Amino acid sequence: MIEILFVDDDELILAGQRRMLRANRDEWNITTRPGGAEGLDYLAENPVDIVISDMRMPQMDGATFLGRVRERRPGVIRVILSGQSDDDSTVRAASAAHQFLSKPCNAEQLKTAIRRGVTARQRIPHEALRDFVCGLASCPSDQELLRNIKDCLEADSLTVEQYGELAARDPALVLKVAQLVSTSFFGAPQHHIHPSQALQLFGVDLMRQLILEENGMVRPAGVAGPTAEFTSVAHDCAQTATRLAVEYGVCHPEDAGVAATIAQLGDCLLAEFAGGMDKSPAADGDSRSPFSTDLATYGLDRFELAAALAEIWGVPSHIATTARFIRLPSQCKSPPPTLLPAHMATVLHRHDVPADYDFLDARQETERFRQLRAANLATAQ
Repeated sequence: MIEILFVDDDELILAGQRRMLRANRDEWNITTRPGGAEGLDYLAENPVDIVISDMRMPQMDGATFLGRVRERRPGVIRVILSGQSDDDSTVRAASAAHQFLSKPCNAEQLKTAIRRGVTARQRIPHEALRDFVCGLASCPSDQELLRNIKDCLEADSLTVEQYGELAARDPALVLKVAQLVSTSFFGAPQHHIHPSQALQLFGVDLMRQLILEENGMVRPAGVAGPTAEFTSVAHDCAQTATRLAVEYGVCHPEDAGVAATIAQLGDCLLAEFAGGMDKSPAADGDSRSPFSTDLATYGLDRFELAAALAEIWGVPSHIATTARFIRLPSQCKSPPPTLLPAHMATVLHRHDVPADYDFLDARQETERFRQLRAANLATAQ
């Protein structure tokens, strides 16, 4: 049974939420509380899988409440459900909540958010890793790249398109922007979310709020964070995936690049959890592939971990699914069009990811892939 806690100071809203989810009472147990303090008291003594809170409440607003939930129970999924709110409240909510749903929210939107968040959380069987990932408000960014973006923003020296391309080089920023524009943090949800497109839609102010304000949504990496080499490989994967998606006629080719970028963040997540980029689970003389060691240690591989975080953060399903199956696409029952170019790009730029020839053969793409690999090797030499 999934345990859901609704917190709202309006009893009519709470009653409506119960009615909305009545059809799911055999799988979801719903508890309601009239405020943040009461919600925290309940959380202290009871198991909860997901908390859904109103934003505007007296004494303790939703952002403050969910921030405390994150501190005390980091493994709980956190969702803000609210009407209009000012920019400051939205930014605070974006660092405390995984998703932002706008009022009025219909039953299907609410059910989808619950199912996706809880299902993704359940795909991380290792409890400490699950708490770590669900507790994240941001992923680590390459220090030099983030400093470069900050300098450009402070000097106001680039166009919107140039800011977008610069942001696309940072996997952590790509995922954070995807989270913010895929749910309702900054307006109507968008399903195709390359940073350039997002900034053209929402303006450079979104980038300023992300990077220049001390709100926890973007952070420079410490010693356990991504290296310049990692950032470069992730960007190469994204560019190649986008180019191949154009070649294959994918409707929104940038989605393949976004998915490929997000997938690479799994390396950073596991490294930060383990304590350093040089301390992956496959270290200490382990001869197994890093992915086999991931599975043995945590119950999922690093790409699946990145995809779980993307789903928890409300990133569109086709992008999260592409990231999840990017290593073994033949295991995906309904592969999105973005999966083929993202898989090929990842194999081309990562020596530790073998080609899934079952998947390529089924699509008669093996010969094309071999041509691409030969050309890639020739360029590298």
